[in-house]
Amino acid sequence: MVTRNIETEILFELAINSTGETNETTLLKKITPLYLRKLNCFLAAVLKFNKKELDESILIPFIAKNSEEWQHVKSNILKKYQQKNTPCELLKVNSNYYYTYKLDNYGYLILGRKKPFDITLFNELKPIINHLGKNLHIAYEIAQRKNAQKLLHTSEKNLQTLSKSTAASIIIYHKKNVIYANPAASKLTGYSNKELLKMHVRDLVQPKFVDFITENNPNNPNQLTKHFEYEISILKKNNKEKWIDVKTGVIEWDGMECGIISAFDITKRKKVEKQLIKAKENAENSERLKSAFLANMSHEIRTPMNGILGFTELLKTPDLPIKKQQKFIDVIEKSGERLLNLINNIVDISKIESNLMKTLIVDVNINEQLDYLYTFFKPEAAAKGIALSYKKGLANDVATIITDREKLYAILLNLIKNAVKYTKSGTIEFGYYLNLNTIPLSIEFFVKDTGIGVPKNRQKAIFERFIQADIEDTNALQGAGLGLSISKAYIKMLGGKIWIESAINSGSTFYFTLPYLQYTNPESKQIVTEQKIPSKKLHLKTLIVEDDKTSKTLVTTFLKPISNTILTASNGIEAVEICKKNTDIDLILMDIKMPILNGFGATAQIRAFNKNVIIIAQTAYSLEGDREKALKAGCNNYISKPINKNELLELIHTYFN
Repeated sequence: MVTRNIETEILFELAINSTGETNETTLLKKITPLYLRKLNCFLAAVLKFNKKELDESILIPFIAKNSEEWQHVKSNILKKYQQKNTPCELLKVNSNYYYTYKLDNYGYLILGRKKPFDITLFNELKPIINHLGKNLHIAYEIAQRKNAQKLLHTSEKNLQTLSKSTAASIIIYHKKNVIYANPAASKLTGYSNKELLKMHVRDLVQPKFVDFITENNPNNPNQLTKHFEYEISILKKNNKEKWIDVKTGVIEWDGMECGIISAFDITKRKKVEKQLIKAKENAENSERLKSAFLANMSHEIRTPMNGILGFTELLKTPDLPIKKQQKFIDVIEKSGERLLNLINNIVDISKIESNLMKTLIVDVNINEQLDYLYTFFKPEAAAKGIALSYKKGLANDVATIITDREKLYAILLNLIKNAVKYTKSGTIEFGYYLNLNTIPLSIEFFVKDTGIGVPKNRQKAIFERFIQADIEDTNALQGAGLGLSISKAYIKMLGGKIWIESAINSGSTFYFTLPYLQYTNPESKQIVTEQKIPSKKLHLKTLIVEDDKTSKTLVTTFLKPISNTILTASNGIEAVEICKKNTDIDLILMDIKMPILNGFGATAQIRAFNKNVIIIAQTAYSLEGDREKALKAGCNNYISKPINKNELLELIHTYFN
């Protein structure tokens, strides 16, 4: 039997009593100091391993922690520890004895005594204290594990609380199966929480993104990184597409390494981005078309102007034969008509763009329209060797509908003119039929030709404004590219639609519809008859107010046959003064746009002292509302430039018949 002295028995009892203790603090602060004091230790301290340093814990503080003696003892132990050597087992400082025992996997126990230990006791204490070190290590590990579990539980609880309250959709998955989903995820996907927990992660993703998320997955062993950010689309339970911004990573959940997905709904943002991209493309395309249009417009204006100015210069040639004079005049007249048609189209487009274009609904006999158009285009078609024909779908007595006469005429004129323009030979046929399959009934017009045709990829574009300027094709020929756009706008205003059937080198057929609305009062039918222009001498005293010399000369020439006296003024102030001095003036032809005082202001001042004089406004604007403005200012009527001689004389005769 091994005999032990009283100190050994005490320490042995220490080891036995500490065996079942799992609380590190109890071992250090209660049990150990109790027995060490019985060994007559004035100091007991533990230096605990903590990575590269030692945590200091004074168990029996009979010596000041910051005293020089303790610092000397501790520094010697630390020095040995840093050198990875076993600390000295006995150190004497100022007649005090300090013993150092290694606590396996934990640290060092330092005991301070006034008298040294018996050598036998010193050696017997080693295994007992080492056993104490093992108990401390076990208690420490248990405490660390409990803390870790507590922190994990708190972390999971906090994560669940956060995931329930956050706007982000959070899904946690293990081995690709969903094991947790917050309420936001259910709202985003349309699936209930129970449904989500039975699903595979990739079941939520659009098929086109399945391979992508499989590759860019934190659980993919081939990936070095564990965090990903990307944008993908998913399918909701109702098969509706949603775009999401996704962030993925790895977390520990219920003791398992799991993947976590955090997602935000960015569908609206994606829609806005798509709209912005489309708007940018449209803006760039519009800018390109406008640039091409301006270049084409410059050509279209300069070409007839070249004809007008060039042949006007040729008319000045001395002794020019009468036949050549007439030929040059014909060229000037045609060039002027082409230029005027271009200007009218630009004005019409401006009115359409600004929603100022109005309709005038009257009774229109469409058979009469077709008769006139056939007569109008027959000579031009014959000159090109084209067979022109037309078909009427209704008898004359039921061919009258309620629509805008001028707009219907302009639509048919544009379509037939294009057919003649783009057909070198063959046939052109136009007409209409009553479509009985629509409610209400409609008239379906057509213009069919054997011309160059329109490619499939251009058949929608040709109805857009300025599009001809963008056609990189010799087939584009001349023109500003406005006719079809204007026709489409007119047809829409009148309640119809337009489309085309065509193929390259196989001709084209344009169709458009209008509602078949018949007149209700036969007596309201308008009968258009050709009126002869009056040539009766009226013996008028006339004032022409015009700042442009050319226009002044032209109007003066028009009015000489019906006027005894013609006075002129270049601005509104002059006009007012002339009227004050000549109270017997019969007629004033008032230009609207003039310097110093415009036509509206001049008319208002003249009306202040002369209520009877006939004032006819003239303007080059020809915009919606100009007539009303002129009448409001005091004018009797209105005529737009360029002034047609016959129209002007007819208008004047209505006041001086």
